[in-house]
Amino acid sequence: MDKIDELFDKYMNVRRVMGALRHKRMEDNGPLADETRGRGRVLALLRLRDGISTREMAEVLGIRVSSLNETLARMEADGIVSRRQSDEDRRVMLVDLTEAGRAIHTPSHDMPKVLFGDFSDEDIEAFGGYLDRMTASLEKELGVDSATAIKEDIARRKAFFEHGRPDGAGDGHGPRGHVRGRMDVDHGDREGGAAHGRGHGPHGRRHEDAWR
Repeated sequence: MDKIDELFDKYMNVRRVMGALRHKRMEDNGPLADETRGRGRVLALLRLRDGISTREMAEVLGIRVSSLNETLARMEADGIVSRRQSDEDRRVMLVDLTEAGRAIHTPSHDMPKVLFGDFSDEDIEAFGGYLDRMTASLEKELGVDSATAIKEDIARRKAFFEHGRPDGAGDGHGPRGHVRGRMDVDHGDREGGAAHGRGHGPHGRRHEDAWR
Protein backbone atom coordinates (compact mmCIF):
# COMPACT_ATOMS: atom_id res chain seq x y z
CA MET A 1 0.00 0.00 0.00
CA ASP A 2 1.45 3.33 -1.00
CA LYS A 3 1.26 6.52 1.04
CA ILE A 4 -1.75 7.92 -0.82
CA ASP A 5 -3.80 4.74 -0.29
CA GLU A 6 -2.82 4.73 3.38
CA LEU A 7 -3.90 8.35 3.76
CA PHE A 8 -7.21 7.63 2.03
CA ASP A 9 -7.84 4.72 4.42
CA LYS A 10 -7.28 7.07 7.36
CA TYR A 11 -9.76 9.53 5.89
CA MET A 12 -12.35 6.76 5.44
CA ASN A 13 -11.73 5.58 9.00
CA VAL A 14 -12.58 9.05 10.29
CA ARG A 15 -15.90 8.87 8.42
CA ARG A 16 -16.61 5.40 9.80
CA VAL A 17 -15.86 6.40 13.39
CA MET A 18 -17.96 9.56 13.05
CA GLY A 19 -20.84 7.44 11.77
CA ALA A 20 -20.47 5.01 14.65
CA LEU A 21 -20.43 7.88 17.16
CA ARG A 22 -23.58 9.39 15.65
CA HIS A 23 -25.29 5.99 15.78
CA LYS A 24 -24.27 5.48 19.42
CA ARG A 25 -25.58 8.89 20.44
CA MET A 26 -28.87 8.15 18.69
CA GLU A 27 -29.14 4.79 20.49
CA ASP A 28 -28.36 6.44 23.83
CA ASN A 29 -30.67 9.44 23.44
CA GLY A 30 -33.24 8.55 20.76
CA PRO A 31 -33.57 9.57 17.09
CA LEU A 32 -34.20 13.24 17.86
CA ALA A 33 -30.75 13.51 19.41
CA ASP A 34 -28.97 13.07 16.07
CA GLU A 35 -28.91 16.55 14.57
CA THR A 36 -27.29 15.30 11.36
CA ARG A 37 -30.20 13.30 9.95
CA GLY A 38 -33.89 12.52 10.04
CA ARG A 39 -36.19 13.99 12.65
CA GLY A 40 -33.31 15.26 14.74
CA ARG A 41 -32.11 17.36 11.83
CA VAL A 42 -35.60 18.80 11.29
CA LEU A 43 -35.87 19.60 14.99
CA ALA A 44 -32.48 21.35 14.97
CA LEU A 45 -33.45 23.42 11.93
CA LEU A 46 -36.77 24.52 13.43
CA ARG A 47 -35.05 25.50 16.66
CA LEU A 48 -32.83 27.72 14.58
CA ARG A 49 -35.62 29.19 12.49
CA ASP A 50 -39.23 28.34 13.25
CA GLY A 51 -42.19 28.88 10.94
CA ILE A 52 -40.48 28.28 7.59
CA SER A 53 -42.00 26.69 4.51
CA THR A 54 -41.65 23.01 3.70
CA ARG A 55 -40.12 23.91 0.35
CA GLU A 56 -37.44 26.10 1.93
CA MET A 57 -36.77 23.47 4.57
CA ALA A 58 -36.35 20.74 1.94
CA GLU A 59 -33.96 22.98 -0.01
CA VAL A 60 -31.78 23.64 3.03
CA LEU A 61 -31.78 20.00 4.14
CA GLY A 62 -31.13 18.75 0.61
CA ILE A 63 -34.02 16.28 0.32
CA ARG A 64 -37.24 15.94 -1.66
CA VAL A 65 -40.31 17.73 -0.33
CA SER A 66 -42.17 14.41 -0.42
CA SER A 67 -39.59 12.76 1.86
CA LEU A 68 -39.65 15.75 4.20
CA ASN A 69 -43.45 15.63 4.35
CA GLU A 70 -43.33 11.99 5.42
CA THR A 71 -40.99 12.91 8.27
CA LEU A 72 -43.11 15.92 9.24
CA ALA A 73 -46.24 13.76 9.27
CA ARG A 74 -44.64 11.47 11.85
CA MET A 75 -43.44 14.40 13.91
CA GLU A 76 -46.89 16.00 13.70
CA ALA A 77 -48.49 12.75 14.87
CA ASP A 78 -46.10 12.80 17.84
CA GLY A 79 -47.10 16.38 18.64
CA ILE A 80 -43.64 17.80 17.91
CA VAL A 81 -44.51 20.08 14.97
CA SER A 82 -47.58 21.63 13.40
CA ARG A 83 -48.22 22.68 9.81
CA ARG A 84 -50.33 25.59 8.60
CA GLN A 85 -51.08 27.46 5.41
CA SER A 86 -49.31 30.76 4.86
CA ASP A 87 -51.55 33.82 5.16
CA GLU A 88 -49.72 35.37 2.21
CA ASP A 89 -49.94 32.34 -0.10
CA ARG A 90 -52.36 29.54 0.73
CA ARG A 91 -50.35 27.14 -1.43
CA VAL A 92 -47.38 27.46 0.93
CA MET A 93 -47.23 25.25 4.04
CA LEU A 94 -45.35 26.59 7.05
CA VAL A 95 -43.91 24.41 9.80
CA ASP A 96 -43.81 25.37 13.48
CA LEU A 97 -42.48 23.66 16.57
CA THR A 98 -45.17 22.97 19.13
CA GLU A 99 -44.70 23.64 22.83
CA ALA A 100 -43.89 19.95 23.23
CA GLY A 101 -41.34 20.20 20.44
CA ARG A 102 -39.63 23.20 22.00
CA ALA A 103 -39.53 21.40 25.34
CA ILE A 104 -37.64 18.38 23.99
CA HIS A 105 -34.19 18.16 25.54
CA THR A 106 -31.41 16.88 23.32
CA PRO A 107 -27.83 16.52 24.56
CA SER A 108 -25.32 19.00 23.20
CA HIS A 109 -22.88 17.25 20.87
CA ASP A 110 -20.21 19.67 19.76
CA MET A 111 -18.68 17.65 16.93
CA PRO A 112 -16.27 20.40 15.81
CA LYS A 113 -14.65 20.40 19.27
CA VAL A 114 -14.59 16.59 19.33
CA LEU A 115 -12.74 16.55 16.02
CA PHE A 116 -10.54 19.61 16.31
CA GLY A 117 -10.44 20.51 20.00
CA ASP A 118 -6.84 19.33 20.35
CA PHE A 119 -5.66 21.21 17.26
CA SER A 120 -3.49 24.28 17.67
CA ASP A 121 -4.21 27.41 15.65
CA GLU A 122 -1.41 26.40 13.32
CA ASP A 123 -2.88 22.90 12.96
CA ILE A 124 -6.29 24.34 12.12
CA GLU A 125 -4.87 26.68 9.52
CA ALA A 126 -2.79 23.94 7.91
CA PHE A 127 -5.61 21.39 7.91
CA GLY A 128 -8.01 23.96 6.51
CA GLY A 129 -5.62 24.45 3.62
CA TYR A 130 -5.48 20.70 3.00
CA LEU A 131 -9.27 20.54 2.94
CA ASP A 132 -9.38 23.40 0.44
CA ARG A 133 -6.98 21.50 -1.80
CA MET A 134 -9.06 18.32 -1.49
CA THR A 135 -12.19 20.27 -2.41
CA ALA A 136 -10.49 21.85 -5.42
CA SER A 137 -9.32 18.42 -6.64
CA LEU A 138 -12.83 16.96 -6.31
CA GLU A 139 -14.37 19.95 -8.07
CA LYS A 140 -11.93 19.46 -10.95
CA GLU A 141 -13.12 15.86 -11.31
CA LEU A 142 -16.77 16.93 -11.17
CA GLY A 143 -16.47 19.47 -13.93
CA VAL A 144 -17.38 23.13 -14.00
CA ASP A 145 -21.18 22.80 -14.14
CA SER A 146 -21.54 20.39 -11.22
CA ALA A 147 -18.94 22.16 -9.09
CA THR A 148 -20.65 25.50 -9.71
CA ALA A 149 -24.05 24.04 -8.80
CA ILE A 150 -22.67 22.73 -5.51
CA LYS A 151 -21.03 26.06 -4.69
CA GLU A 152 -24.32 27.85 -5.36
CA ASP A 153 -26.15 25.35 -3.17
CA ILE A 154 -23.67 25.87 -0.33
CA ALA A 155 -23.97 29.65 -0.71
CA ARG A 156 -27.78 29.45 -0.52
CA ARG A 157 -27.66 27.39 2.66
CA LYS A 158 -25.03 29.68 4.20
CA ALA A 159 -27.21 32.70 3.45
CA PHE A 160 -30.20 30.94 5.00
CA PHE A 161 -28.43 30.24 8.26
CA GLU A 162 -26.86 33.67 8.47
CA HIS A 163 -30.30 35.20 7.99
CA GLY A 164 -31.84 32.78 10.46
CA ARG A 165 -29.54 33.68 13.36
CA PRO A 166 -31.24 36.30 15.54
CA ASP A 167 -27.95 37.95 16.46
CA GLY A 168 -27.22 38.54 12.77
CA ALA A 169 -23.80 36.89 12.96
CA GLY A 170 -22.77 34.39 10.35
CA ASP A 171 -19.34 33.16 11.35
CA GLY A 172 -20.47 29.63 12.12
CA HIS A 173 -19.35 29.76 15.76
CA GLY A 174 -21.46 29.30 18.84
CA PRO A 175 -24.30 26.79 19.27
CA ARG A 176 -26.30 27.99 16.28
CA GLY A 177 -23.30 28.04 13.99
CA HIS A 178 -22.46 24.46 14.94
CA VAL A 179 -26.00 23.39 14.14
CA ARG A 180 -25.29 24.59 10.62
CA GLY A 181 -22.07 22.63 10.60
CA ARG A 182 -23.76 19.43 11.75
CA MET A 183 -26.39 19.76 9.04
CA ASP A 184 -23.72 20.22 6.43
CA VAL A 185 -22.10 16.95 7.50
CA ASP A 186 -25.11 14.91 6.47
CA HIS A 187 -25.71 16.95 3.33
CA GLY A 188 -22.14 16.34 2.24
CA ASP A 189 -22.45 12.59 2.83
CA ARG A 190 -25.14 12.19 0.22
CA GLU A 191 -23.96 10.55 -2.97
CA GLY A 192 -26.32 11.79 -5.65
CA GLY A 193 -23.60 13.33 -7.82
CA ALA A 194 -24.67 16.53 -9.49
CA ALA A 195 -27.95 16.34 -7.64
CA HIS A 196 -25.80 17.08 -4.54
CA GLY A 197 -27.69 15.01 -2.04
CA ARG A 198 -31.34 15.25 -2.93
CA GLY A 199 -31.72 11.51 -2.98
CA HIS A 200 -30.98 11.02 -6.68
CA GLY A 201 -28.35 8.80 -8.22
CA PRO A 202 -27.52 5.17 -7.36
CA HIS A 203 -27.17 5.76 -3.62
CA GLY A 204 -29.76 8.46 -3.15
CA ARG A 205 -32.63 6.22 -2.02
CA ARG A 206 -30.57 4.74 0.80
CA HIS A 207 -29.93 8.22 2.18
CA GLU A 208 -33.54 9.32 1.77
CA ASP A 209 -34.58 6.23 3.76
CA ALA A 210 -32.76 7.70 6.76
CA TRP A 211 -35.61 10.24 6.97
CA ARG A 212 -38.38 7.65 7.40
